[in-house]
Amino acid sequence: MSKNSAGLNELLGLEPLVAETMSFSDFLGSLKENPERADTAAALFVRAVKALGEEDIETAHPDRQPYLRMLRSMRIPSYKAFAGVRGSQRIVARLMKRMERAAGNGNELEQMVLIFGAPGCGKSFLVDHMIKVLEGQIVYAVAGCPEHESPMNLLTLLSKERLTQLSEALGMLERNTAGEVVKDKLADLMKVAQPPCGHCFRTLMGIEHPAENKPHTCHGEGHACTGDDHSHGEGEACQSQTAKSPNLAMLKVEALRLSSRNAGISVWTPAAPGMGCSLPLALRQGNRGIARLQEAFDAKGAEAGSVSQLQVLLEATQGRRLPASSVDCESASGFIPLDQLLIAETNEGAWLRFVKEQEDPGKWHRRGDVLVMDYITAVCEEVTAYGDFMKQLKALPTLDPLALRLIATTAVASRMKEDIEGGLKLDQRIRMYNGEPLLIEKKMSSVNARPTNPWGYGGAAGYGSGAQTKSSSGTESDDKNYSVADLWMLAGEDEGRTGLDMSFMLSTVSALCDLGMSQKHQCVTALQAMHYMRARIERELSRPGLPDANRKVFERAKKYLSMATSKYSSPELIEAEYRRLLKAQVLQAFSPDYQARAEDMFRRYHKHAVAWAKGKDKVFDERFGRDINIALDHLKKIEDAMGKSGEEAADFRRSLESEFIELMRASARREDEDGPQKTVEFTWETHPDIKRAIKKILDEEIATKVEKILTEETNLNEEERKLRSESIERFDRFGYSEPCRKAALAYFKEFELWK
Repeated sequence: MSKNSAGLNELLGLEPLVAETMSFSDFLGSLKENPERADTAAALFVRAVKALGEEDIETAHPDRQPYLRMLRSMRIPSYKAFAGVRGSQRIVARLMKRMERAAGNGNELEQMVLIFGAPGCGKSFLVDHMIKVLEGQIVYAVAGCPEHESPMNLLTLLSKERLTQLSEALGMLERNTAGEVVKDKLADLMKVAQPPCGHCFRTLMGIEHPAENKPHTCHGEGHACTGDDHSHGEGEACQSQTAKSPNLAMLKVEALRLSSRNAGISVWTPAAPGMGCSLPLALRQGNRGIARLQEAFDAKGAEAGSVSQLQVLLEATQGRRLPASSVDCESASGFIPLDQLLIAETNEGAWLRFVKEQEDPGKWHRRGDVLVMDYITAVCEEVTAYGDFMKQLKALPTLDPLALRLIATTAVASRMKEDIEGGLKLDQRIRMYNGEPLLIEKKMSSVNARPTNPWGYGGAAGYGSGAQTKSSSGTESDDKNYSVADLWMLAGEDEGRTGLDMSFMLSTVSALCDLGMSQKHQCVTALQAMHYMRARIERELSRPGLPDANRKVFERAKKYLSMATSKYSSPELIEAEYRRLLKAQVLQAFSPDYQARAEDMFRRYHKHAVAWAKGKDKVFDERFGRDINIALDHLKKIEDAMGKSGEEAADFRRSLESEFIELMRASARREDEDGPQKTVEFTWETHPDIKRAIKKILDEEIATKVEKILTEETNLNEEERKLRSESIERFDRFGYSEPCRKAALAYFKEFELWK
C-alpha cells in the first residue's frame, strides 16, 4: 500500500456505532465520576446543545451584532446548535427552557412537543437541527437489547435494601455522623428509571439467553466453552452462569452512538392502512433519542388507520412506555420503557381539527406542549438565511450590498402588524427588532401597567421581568422609552404568523441571481431588486384561485415596494429604507475620520459640561498644557442638537456625571454576567442623547461637502477631486461593483439625499 493510499484510508475512517463495550459492574463503577451516563434523553439533549456553546457576538457578522446584543440584554441565548435556523432564538429559548425542566425530571418529561406554524416558517428545519444535535451522541444501553434499554432500568429489579448496599459499595452513599443516609447519588440517578423490557428480563432469568451464554454440549478437546463450569466429561452439557442464578453482572453495556440510520433517531409520518411504518415501531426505533412525527395529526389519506395509531401516544407520553403488544402481536409481556424526545410537527388547522374530533380533548392537551414557530422578523436574520441558501448556487452575480437587505425588509414588514398600540411606526419597529437601539418615547401608560410575563422565555414579553425593565440597548430603562420587549408585547403573540413565506423569498432570491448572471455586467442593483420583487408579487396576484389570505399579504408587500416618481413625492416603506441606508453609506465613505471627530466632540463636551456643573469657569486642556475657558459655545451646539436649551440644558449638564455612572454600571453588569469583571470605558456612543446630537451635527457637515462634490464635478479643485476619488474608493469597499456604484450615486444625486 502506498503512503498516499494509507493517508487516504485514514481520512476515510468513521467512528464505530458502538464506541465501547463494558461489563455491567464496570458501568456502575463509572457512575460516580460520570453520572451523565445515566442521563435521560432530555438531559442528553440539553447537555449536547450547551456543549456547543452560544454564538460569539464579536466574531459574528457586523450586521448581526446589534441584534445578538439586543437578545443578550434580554437574556435570550443564541445557541450555535441552532444558528442555521435563522431568527429562531425566541422559540429555541422556550424549547430549551422546557427541555431543562424535563432534564430535571419535571412533568415535561411526560409530554410531547408539538411544533406548528404556517408553511415555510421553518418548523421542519428546526427539528432537523434538533436531530443533528443528537446524531452521534452516546447513550449507554444494555448490549443486545432491541429497545436500547438504559442499564438503570435493570436496577429496579433489586430490592431497596440491596440498592442501598450497592450505592454504598460504589461510594455514592453519604452518611452523617449518626450513620443516617443524607445523600444517595445512585437513588437520585434512578428517580426516573422504569421496569425493564421483557427481552432483558427474560435474558436475565435464563428464558432467553444470549447466544454465547446458551448451554451447549462439548465435543472433545480444543472446544472452547463459554460457561463458568468446565468440570464435565465429553458430551456433557456446560452450565452457563445464567443457568445457575440470575445476576445483572452477566450483562454487557455498550456505549451506543445515536444514528438516524441505526438506532435512537426515528421519523414517522401518517400513511394509509397497510402502508408505511407503524407508529409503535417508529417510537421503538427512536428510543433513547428522538422520535420525529411529521405532519402527525394530518390524517388526510390515512383516515382511521393512521388516527388510531396516535392512541399509543397517550401511554408513550404520560407513561413513558409502549405496550409490547403494539410492536409484536404475539407478545403480551408488559411494556417497553421509553426514554425519548417526542417531537410532533403539524399545522395549526390539523391539530385543532384533530383535537376537536376527540371525545376527551383534554387528555391531548395535558400530554402535549405546543410551541408555535413564527416567520423571521429580524432583517439581519432574513438576509443571513438568503446568504446560507446562496452558498449552494453554482454561480453568483455581484449584488448591490443593499439589495438583499431591501427584499428582506419587505418580507419582514409583511409579517409584522402594520399598526399597534402606542402609534409606533412600522419602520421604527423593524429597526428595533433588528437590534437598533432607537429611543422612542412612550405615548401611553398601558405598557407599564401590563403584567410581567410569568412564564419567562416566552410570549411577547420575552424573558420574564428582565425584559420589562431593559431597553433594546441593554441599559437600565427609566420606562420613558419603548423597549423591544414592549413592542413584542404590544404586537401580541400572533405577530409573525402570516406574511411572505421563506419558500417564496428563496425563490425570489434564486431568480434574482439568475437575472443578474444573464446581464452583461452580471450585477444586480438595489433598484433592480426592488422592481423585480414587485414584478414577482404582481405575477402572484394575477394567479387564479389565490386564497384571500395570500392575496392580502401580496397586496401589502406590493404597496411597500411602490416607488416615488419624483424627489418631491414621499417614498413608501422600502424606498424610504433604501434612502436611509444609502445616505449613511455615502456619508461614511466621505468622512473616514467620523469616529475620531465624534469622539473628540464627545470628550470635549463631557469634560467641559462636568466642570461647568461643578461651578468652574475653566478646565485644563492637555493640548495646551494649561487651563482654558469652558467652551460654552461647544456645549450649546451639542445641546441644541439634542433639543435642549435654557434650564433644561443646565439640568442635563448637572446630571451628566451621575447618568454616566449608572450607564457604566449597567454596561458592566451586562458584560460580566458570565465572566470576571472587565474595565468598561464610555465613548461618544454611550449616552444615547449625546450620540444622537453628535451624529446629527456631523451628518449635516458631511452632507454639505457631499452635495458640492457630487453636484459640481467640473468645478472641483485638486484637493476636492482627490477627496472625491478616495471617497468613491471607500464607498466601493461596502461591496459595490462599478455598475452598482454608479446606479447608487446617480440615485443619491437625483433625489438629493444629502438634504
